[in-house]
Amino acid sequence: MNDIIPIDSEVTTFSEYLNNNCRGILSARFGDGKSFFLNEVKKQLSDKYLFLTIYPINYQVAENKDIFEYIKRDILLQILMTSEIDFSDEKYGFSLRLWGFFNQNGKDLVSDIVSLVASSLANIPQDAIKVFRDNIAKFKNFSKEVGHSQSDSIESYLDEFASQKGGIYEFDPISRIIYQLITDIKENSGKQVILVIEDMDRIDPAHIFRILNVFSAHWDMQDYSEQKLAHGNPLNKYNFDKILLVCHFQNIKNIFHHLYGERTDFTGYIHKFSSSTPYEYSLNDVIEEWILQKIPFSKDTFSAICERLVDLIMQKYENCENIITNIRHITHFLNQSNYNIRKENIPPYSWQNGHNGFNYFISTYNQVTHLLCILENFEISIDEFLDSQADPFYRQLCQFIGQCWLIYPQLNIDSNSSKCKFRFSNCINNSISCEWSGYQATLPCKSTKVDTNPILQRFEIKWMQMDSISHSSYLKELFPQQSYKTILSFFGDYIY
Repeated sequence: MNDIIPIDSEVTTFSEYLNNNCRGILSARFGDGKSFFLNEVKKQLSDKYLFLTIYPINYQVAENKDIFEYIKRDILLQILMTSEIDFSDEKYGFSLRLWGFFNQNGKDLVSDIVSLVASSLANIPQDAIKVFRDNIAKFKNFSKEVGHSQSDSIESYLDEFASQKGGIYEFDPISRIIYQLITDIKENSGKQVILVIEDMDRIDPAHIFRILNVFSAHWDMQDYSEQKLAHGNPLNKYNFDKILLVCHFQNIKNIFHHLYGERTDFTGYIHKFSSSTPYEYSLNDVIEEWILQKIPFSKDTFSAICERLVDLIMQKYENCENIITNIRHITHFLNQSNYNIRKENIPPYSWQNGHNGFNYFISTYNQVTHLLCILENFEISIDEFLDSQADPFYRQLCQFIGQCWLIYPQLNIDSNSSKCKFRFSNCINNSISCEWSGYQATLPCKSTKVDTNPILQRFEIKWMQMDSISHSSYLKELFPQQSYKTILSFFGDYIY
C-alpha cells in the first residue's frame, strides 16, 4: 500500500460538503488530481450514494437547444449501466416508455442500448433484451388506448411549458421516465442519487450557461406540494438528490464576464444554482506531502533539501494527474534498495600523489550518493538542484555533505573561487579538526576502527557534524556555491 496516496481525510471533508448541499460545485484545476479524487469519493461513499456521471464535452457539435436531449440520453445510459434497476421485473411499463423515447426523438438508439446491455451488463437477464423488442408491438396498442386530458385551464397552461422540448421547465415523457427510474432506484437501494456533470469549464460557453439556467430554474412538476417543499432544499430536476458540477470555478467566472461584461454580477447568477461556495480541491499539497515522506532523509535536519527535491520532482511531472499515473515509478525511484552506487572506500588523496597518509577513509555509499541517485532517477541536474539562493538550503547542504567534505581539500580544483581554504586533521577520539586562516573548529564524527594494528590505525568515518561551520559567519568563505557542485560532481562518478 506504499504506492497509494492517502486522501481519506479529504474524502471525509468532501462528504460533509455533499451532505450539506443539494447542488454543489467541485472546483479543481486541470491536472490537480480531480479524476483520482472523484474515483475515491465514489468508491468510499458507494454505500450512501449512487453517482451518475455525464460528460457534456461530448456535445460540442450540438445545437444549444438540443443539449438537454443529449443529457437525458446520457442519464438513461448511465442508469442502464447500474445494477440498481431490476430488468427482470414483470412491470413492462419501463420498456414501453423507453421505446417511446427512442420513437419520439428520432434517434437510432435501439441498437446502442441493446448492444450496451448485451456486452456490458452481464448481470442483466437475456430475456430483458427480448422484452425490449416484444414491447414495441405492445406500445402501438398501448399508445392508442392511453389518452391525456387536462383537468382545468391552469393544468393545461402548465403542461404547455412541461411539453416544450429543451425548455427550462420541460417535463416531457422522457423526463418522466428518468424521474420514475431515479425514484425507483432510491426506493430500491436506499441510496441517494447524485448527478455529476464533468468538465463544465471545457465545453461551449453557451452550453455552460444553458445547463446552469435549466438546473437553476427547475422545480419538478410532480413536486409542487408544500409537504415536499417544506424540507428547505430546492428540488432537483429528475428527482436527483444532489447535482454536482465539476469544473475550475475561476474559468467559469472568466467565461461569464467575457460573455456578459466585467461588471455583470456573476456571484448573484451562480447563487441561483448553489448558494454555497465551491469546494476548492487540489491534490497538490497531498502529493507534495506524500513525496516528502518518501524522501529518505531527515525531514527535521534537512527540511530545505527535502522541500527542494519535492519542488523539482513536482516540476518534472508538471501536474498531479501525471504523478498519479507514474506513482509506482516515483516510489521505485525513491527506494534506497534501487540506488545504483559503485561501492568503494576512498581515503583522502591527491590526484598526483595518491594516498596522503590520513588515518581515515569514507565509503562511497552515503547520503550524498543517495541524493545523486535520486537526481539521476528523476533527470534532475546538479545545477538545477543547486539553483537556490536560500541561505538555509546551503547551511543544511553543508551539514548534509558532512564527512564527504574530507575529500574536498585533496581535489584538483582549478578555479580560484573554489580553491580550498581549509584543511582537516587526523581522526582522534571521534573528532576531526578543521583549520583555516588561524581558526580551528572541532567536528564531532562517528568513526569505526577497521585495523587491529595498534600502530597503524585506520577508521571509517560514518558521519561528521558540520554545525560549528555551517552556522558560522565563515560558511560562504569556506564553502562557496561552486564547492558544492565540485563535491557532488566528484561523487557523481560513482553513480551508474
